[in-house]
Amino acid sequence: MSPASLGSAAASILSHGSVPWTMAGLFLLGLGWSFALVAGSAMLSESTPAELRPVVQGTADTSMNVVAAVAAGLAGPLMTVIGFGGLNAFAAALTLPVLVFSCFLARTRR
Repeated sequence: MSPASLGSAAASILSHGSVPWTMAGLFLLGLGWSFALVAGSAMLSESTPAELRPVVQGTADTSMNVVAAVAAGLAGPLMTVIGFGGLNAFAAALTLPVLVFSCFLARTRR
C-alpha cells in the first residue's frame, strides 16, 4: 500500500465533514490509485508472455472499468444512506481482506 493511499485513509478518517480534509483525502486517493495502477500494469506486462500481453492487459483494463462503473453506481446511494464515514468503512471492509492476503502471500514467498 502506498503512502498516498495510507494518507488518504487517514485524511478520510479525520475529515468529519471538513471540506479541506475531504479534498486532501480525495486527492491522495487519486494519487495512490495512480501509483497502484501504473505499478500493477507494469508488473502484469512483465509477467505475461509478449504474445498474450494485449489480451491479458485488455481483460485487466476491462475488469477494472466494470468494477469502477459498478462502484460508482453504488457510491451515491451508499453515501446517502451511510455518509462519507460509512462509505470509507465500507471500502475498508472490502480492502482489508485483500491487504491481509497480500501480506500473507509476501510472507510465504520469503
